[in-house]
Amino acid sequence: GRAGLLSAFDFLHGQPMPPAPHPSTDKHQRLIELLDRGMVMVHLDARRRGVRVPQAHAENPALALNLSYRFGIPDLEIDESGVSASLSFGGNRFHCVMPWRAVFAMRSHTDDTFHVWSADIPDELLVRAQEYARQISDHALGEAAELARGKNKEEEDTPEEELPEVGRPTSVPYLRVVK
Repeated sequence: GRAGLLSAFDFLHGQPMPPAPHPSTDKHQRLIELLDRGMVMVHLDARRRGVRVPQAHAENPALALNLSYRFGIPDLEIDESGVSASLSFGGNRFHCVMPWRAVFAMRSHTDDTFHVWSADIPDELLVRAQEYARQISDHALGEAAELARGKNKEEEDTPEEELPEVGRPTSVPYLRVVK
């Protein structure tokens, strides 16, 4: 900040704002918290340097692996560098290594919370997500236009009580972007 000026955090708490946690530290803490609740799906880019997974999955930019303390994995290790564990692939065990820089999301199977580290999402997944969002948006606009045209034609004939409910809440998993 500029000399003589306090940030809002400094003013409210009487001390400088603590630095944001390093993404690896945050991922480490999140995984421990989620595993304490139950099974966790870890999403990683298997192409990143240092990742060890079976060759059939080594080029997958969006590999999803399940971890749980209940699996009784004897060599499960979670530390400042990442996660390592012997996991089962088609009944065969393989010692996997997942550095934190390769992990871009985690989802709890217990409560469906989803943590995303957007800076680590592979570019091609971002492109796919943007294309999908555009398709959904185009589809929604088309449906809205049809609904508007249909409503104008039937507006006089249909009492308001009989109109279909639009915009009803849906069950969508909680999504949280972690920066």
